[in-house]
Amino acid sequence: MKTQKSWAPGDKINVYSVKRGINRWVVEAETQGLPFCPGCRTLSGSRHSSYLRCLQDLPVQGVLVMINLRSRRWRCRNPACLRKIFTERLPGIASPLARRSCRVMELVRLIGHSAGGRPGERLMERFAMPASDDTILRQLKRAAKERPLPRDNHHEIRIASPENVPERLIVTSPRNTGYIRYAKLAFN
Repeated sequence: MKTQKSWAPGDKINVYSVKRGINRWVVEAETQGLPFCPGCRTLSGSRHSSYLRCLQDLPVQGVLVMINLRSRRWRCRNPACLRKIFTERLPGIASPLARRSCRVMELVRLIGHSAGGRPGERLMERFAMPASDDTILRQLKRAAKERPLPRDNHHEIRIASPENVPERLIVTSPRNTGYIRYAKLAFN
């Protein structure tokens, strides 16, 4: 069996219990260390409260792993900061309000790119990481917004007079890939 330290999804996570349930592993963990306020970036040592986050993580031996993570709320003591109470950020572990770890969400994105929605849902179920087709497509849309597409080397065409403005202009890719782009021109 793995040691408790190897069950931890990140550095600032302290695992204190690992239990085998009927159809899943349950990892009980808590965050440790002092966080920075996301509003003003000052270190906070004033704890407000704690709450339980349930995260789905990568499976072990084909069995689902759920992390019950005790996360903490903190007070920001900076009087100039608008945020009085904040929750710990877990970069690299989970996004705010997420129910799956970043590692699982990256796999959801990759499987969504290769298989699509419903086939990806069936594939994720077989990998012991259940995710709906809507979740897979939502993750793809989110990834497309976060990562802008690379720009092609299309040349801008400026036309000097309004008489020369065509209705549509065909611009081909400089790499001769056969990609044709229609761009509607508007004269300013």
